[in-house]
Amino acid sequence: MRAWMLVLLAACGTKKDPPAAKNERAPATVAPTAKVTPPSTVAPTRPSPLTTKPPGPPTPVELPKPVHGVTTLEVGDEPTDMVMVGDSLVWCDGGNELWMMPSHGGAYVALSRQQDPGHPMINRVVAFGDKLVAATDSGPGDLAMIDLVRFKKRPFGINAENESFYALATDGEALYASLFTALTVEKITIDGTRTKILTGQIDPVVRGKTLYGSDYRSGRILSVPTAGGATRVITRIAQVTGFDVDDKFIYAWSEADKHLKKIAIASGKTTDIWKTGLQTTDYLAADGEWIYCETWIDETTWKVMRIAKDGHEMQVLAEGLANAGPILITPDAVFVAAKKGDDDVILRFDKAAIEPLSVQKRQ
Repeated sequence: MRAWMLVLLAACGTKKDPPAAKNERAPATVAPTAKVTPPSTVAPTRPSPLTTKPPGPPTPVELPKPVHGVTTLEVGDEPTDMVMVGDSLVWCDGGNELWMMPSHGGAYVALSRQQDPGHPMINRVVAFGDKLVAATDSGPGDLAMIDLVRFKKRPFGINAENESFYALATDGEALYASLFTALTVEKITIDGTRTKILTGQIDPVVRGKTLYGSDYRSGRILSVPTAGGATRVITRIAQVTGFDVDDKFIYAWSEADKHLKKIAIASGKTTDIWKTGLQTTDYLAADGEWIYCETWIDETTWKVMRIAKDGHEMQVLAEGLANAGPILITPDAVFVAAKKGDDDVILRFDKAAIEPLSVQKRQ
């Protein structure tokens, strides 16, 4: 999601020098070497948009088979954000459309059509209980609550003029949205009430009753109670892109030194977990004993990795990709949006069956 934001900043003439947007990199022509199955050829069903009737049941298809714990799921266009709602994998793509498929693969169906007159362009999604919240940025920025069972959509009615939401988070009670123009994070309740909670260019992460964020411009690593209160500056790290949090630590990758760092929430003490092989990392996802991430090798070739939180080893999970990210963690799997050659896919890594392509121990 940081990469999407940086493209917009470049278009508006912002003077900072972030990495190029991954959606704009030319696809590699090198055949991928990742041990994953070729994507199945599945024609998506094209139902009516969400504003009309729900689609019928998808045509049964043969599910792709996992190889070494990795299943390749075909998608129509490159996912820019994705989330799990119940047993449905939902994503928005580079065309600002919304799609859904079963979590283990199958036919994918269109929940919206960007080309329809008056259709809002969807750029971010987040799960809110058993429903989906989608951010739109055509005309005034707004949010919409979507019931994926009844296929009903209820706009929040925010109507933020000349504004868009480039990052979303939730604690299950409210939403936390980063605004592109205002450079603030707002707490938004389901009735549309908006309260500014942080200032800066921030991707919010919520853990318990605390919201965390990294401000790319100032280098501040911040926390603030979701109920409101004083902002705490935990530490400062220049040019953070990849960012995630668990119960005790913050994990951050910095463009300044290209190191993956661990920050103690209580004390702010910062240590380097991994110093080599991470050329650019826009997406981090902390889960269990691992930190999942992506990185590029030569700007056209990418790989997916996981690094032990104690820094003792790094495992390569997929390589030879033309693009990678975002990353989604669920209880039993890790999903990574990727491009294999000219094909846009989602890689599903079964946590219980992951077989790394290579392992590097800390030296």
